[in-house]
Amino acid sequence: MGDVLTCDTLVVGGGPAGAATAIVLASAAVHRLGLEGKVAQFFPEEDLVPAVGQGALAVETRAGDEAVIEMVKSLDHEDSRLCVEAERAFMRRLEGGCQVPAAAYATRQGAELELHGMVAALDGEVIFRERLRGPALDGGTLGQELAERILERGGANLLASLGIHGAGGSVTGQVAGVEPV
Repeated sequence: MGDVLTCDTLVVGGGPAGAATAIVLASAAVHRLGLEGKVAQFFPEEDLVPAVGQGALAVETRAGDEAVIEMVKSLDHEDSRLCVEAERAFMRRLEGGCQVPAAAYATRQGAELELHGMVAALDGEVIFRERLRGPALDGGTLGQELAERILERGGANLLASLGIHGAGGSVTGQVAGVEPV
């Protein structure tokens, strides 16, 4: 958070010559530091889709250590887990990782998930965006279907131009229960 305060000083206080005139920060940090009054615009997730799993925490245990597994079960936040599973299925289908210009963001609304996804050219000139809604308990299918739609619209060619192999698989048809939004 010290870095956020330094950025705030550079922008708001004028800072040294050549300092930034604007910065983009995670809204969680802005709220935590009480800087909402200095924000000109909050970007909706649909416009600035975050990285897969952004803000989620994971707990890993030793396989078979039932005492520890039982102890950490209370830390599970079902909504977050289901959303991240859908986001990761999207990225897995794209065969993406940290270096791939792709993102996904899911939200749970009752028994459904809404998943936003995008793939972009490195320069941002070409962006493929889609969103789907489907059963919350089948986020893996939702993520795969969303990726397929983006690949079909031209994302496969874009990713191939970046050296991402295998992203151009064929679509097998509409998945039951998954609807475009």
